Parts: sequence; C-alpha cells; structure tokens
Amino acid sequence: MDDPIQGHPTRAEQLDLMASLIADVARPGDAILDLGCGTGYVAHLICEKRADLAYTGVDIKPESLAEAADNLKPYG
Repeated sequence: MDDPIQGHPTRAEQLDLMASLIADVARPGDAILDLGCGTGYVAHLICEKRADLAYTGVDIKPESLAEAADNLKPYG
C-alpha cells in the first residue's frame, strides 16, 4: 500500500515507528481503535506486524472508510 503522505519526507517513518510501538506493546487479541483512520494506511502497517490484533477504524468520510475496507481485505 502506498504512503498517502508521500510529500512529507519523515511522515512515513513516524507512522512506521508508531505502528511498531503498537505492535511491540499489544498483547495477543488486543483491540486497536483508530480514530480518523483515513484509507487505512496505519492499520496496514500494524496488520503487517501483528495480524492477531482486532482493528476498528473510524472516519468521518464514507469514501475513506470504503477505501480502507478495500485496502485491508487481505487482513480480514
């Protein structure tokens, strides 16, 4: 999945660090709530590291949620 913030040189690194932190501290089966999930980029990073976590994304834009659902289909 492409980084939606490609114009910001360190943003992808910051998001990867955040996803790694979540993956490191979460226990198996923990639930993750992502407020303002957009197209699911952060969820993708987390799911790549920990497929055993339950993820729920919330966003105000229905089109973003639809794209996130499509982007995250491989993770269930």
